[in-house]
Amino acid sequence: MKKLLFMSMLVLFSLYDCNLFAAPTPVKIWNSFFSVSGEATCEEPFCAEYFEAHYSDSGPTPLSGAIVDSSYSPWIVASSNADYFSVSSWASLAESAHACASAEWTFSPLSIMDSLAINAGPLGGMSWSSYNVRLVDLTYMINIFNQSGAWYDLEPLLDIDDDVAYLIQHSFQTDHLYKLSFEVGSDAQFDVGELSIWTNDLVAVVPEPATMLLLGLGLVGLAEVKRKHKK
Repeated sequence: MKKLLFMSMLVLFSLYDCNLFAAPTPVKIWNSFFSVSGEATCEEPFCAEYFEAHYSDSGPTPLSGAIVDSSYSPWIVASSNADYFSVSSWASLAESAHACASAEWTFSPLSIMDSLAINAGPLGGMSWSSYNVRLVDLTYMINIFNQSGAWYDLEPLLDIDDDVAYLIQHSFQTDHLYKLSFEVGSDAQFDVGELSIWTNDLVAVVPEPATMLLLGLGLVGLAEVKRKHKK
């Protein structure tokens, strides 16, 4: 039994050492900015009726937007989403459709990090999509990472899988400020364009007022217990 327990612990430590159980690093968000936009047009006879639509929004909290054509049946023509450490854009079967999303976060890690993995890629066949990723150390004004890319598929109906991954090797310090920005854009003409950028290595710590109140009450309670214990 002891030997089995020892072997189990050894396997768990090995998996942890290989980062298979690695949890995302919590980061304190100091500032955020999100932006989404899109536009689409379609003329007869390609559509049941002519339509033209657009959307645009920006702000300090996660955003999403979409254009839905109901000429034949409700289907999404363009959409984009900007969330914490993830942005995506989608443009689909219209005469002309375009969607883009961007976001940036100023943060400081709550524990030391030595790397950051960024993923970018399509989820299926596409026509044209592009992206940009940038990471800057604001404390020392050092450009850590700046990468752009694009996909262009001459046969957009083919199912392709061209995801890419970037591993940024850097010593992230808890007393530094960093700015990470993602931007994606997708275009389509009677085809499909789709692209996402994301990282699973970071998780935003944005305390809600109720959480802060509970934390404060807990600290007051601990202080009171400690005071009575001293008496």
